[in-house]
Amino acid sequence: MIWVLVAALLSAAGVGAATQPSLAGSRVIWAYAFGCYGLASLIALWRMRNRGSVLPLVTPRWGDASIGAVTAVVLLFVSWFGRSQIMSAGSKQQWWLALLYLQIGDPRVVQNSLILTLAVIGVALMEEFVWRGFVQEELSLRFGERRGWILGVVLYGLAALPSAFTLAAPLVGPNPLLVLAALGAGLVWAFMVRMTGRLPPAMIAHATFTYFTVAQFRAPGL
Repeated sequence: MIWVLVAALLSAAGVGAATQPSLAGSRVIWAYAFGCYGLASLIALWRMRNRGSVLPLVTPRWGDASIGAVTAVVLLFVSWFGRSQIMSAGSKQQWWLALLYLQIGDPRVVQNSLILTLAVIGVALMEEFVWRGFVQEELSLRFGERRGWILGVVLYGLAALPSAFTLAAPLVGPNPLLVLAALGAGLVWAFMVRMTGRLPPAMIAHATFTYFTVAQFRAPGL
């Protein structure tokens, strides 16, 4: 259990460092995220390798790409709908989204940089390996499958909590967007892994959803 907490703290540290306002638009935010999740992934690999669970979880099968792509499209649609409900045009809550995209920076920079594109995708893949692979497995072994995957989602949401304060908007307070995204999308990805017993479909869904959210499908003007 101690290694689950270490992985969660590393994840939270990566979120907190990457969402510092002083780094808004900088490539350094991806370096922080990549570094923290890289360390967490090494811990996950070490623990899972000792149980012999790495290959069964990461081995791809026919149809994984289709399942992942369809799930990503659905999540993108739901995220757009959710944003339109929470942050209507001209509302103060739009500051939350503006600050988040200001932190990420110009989407064209990611689109035109192979290194940044690989970093964005790499962080998403490592998140799945750590959270839906290692953490979900550890918690399921300790608390049972029915509780383990839900507890993993809750912990995943808590790891995003630093962003609520680093990206807080002066007029509306703490920014809940990354926490809500982690809880909502994390629930979907965790359920996928629980039902399939493998990571590739969730990895593809997460990487696709993250890339298009960061570099393509933004709100108009953001």
